Amino acid sequence: MTIACIQTEPDFGNVETNLRDAVPLIEEADADLCVLPELFATGYAFESRSEAYDLSEYIPGGPTTSRLTERARASGSTIVAGVAERSGDQLFNSAVVITPSGWLGTYRKAHLFYEETGIFTPGDAFQVWTVTDRQRRSYRLGVMVCFEESSTSSGKAASAPQVPRHFRGRQKTRRRSFVSKSTSAQRATSS
Repeated sequence: MTIACIQTEPDFGNVETNLRDAVPLIEEADADLCVLPELFATGYAFESRSEAYDLSEYIPGGPTTSRLTERARASGSTIVAGVAERSGDQLFNSAVVITPSGWLGTYRKAHLFYEETGIFTPGDAFQVWTVTDRQRRSYRLGVMVCFEESSTSSGKAASAPQVPRHFRGRQKTRRRSFVSKSTSAQRATSS
């Protein structure tokens, strides 16, 4: 199994540009699982809830989920990506899970950090999905967003048997994009 952690450099508020920049990185990764950063499509630094609302999208069916679904179908990869989600009047800092079959589910960040609490509604459930790699081997996938990895409840929920190690990318302030790949064999030999 090959896992790619893809670091992007969002142009804040420019979803179309950010999607256009991310898709080639997914193609370059050529991985079974591609993980994009928190809020990669919009950027992170919202000044207000109304700004976040204007940039948020419905899941599934929004531009980010739709574009990533096309890429997952073409590549055979599972993609996890951070999205500003709108559900009615509520906003969530979410991560979508998209397989070659389409949108599988959405995780809503439960442990909001600092100013996020004035913008987003916390999620209320950790989820673990069963997905398959490109060789049709199944594995369990749990999702956490940003600093949730340091939360005891997050770790317990996502560390159920057969859930692979959590990978994450942090957004950088300087402009640079890259792909970091790891395979099961590489992890086994480096341990």
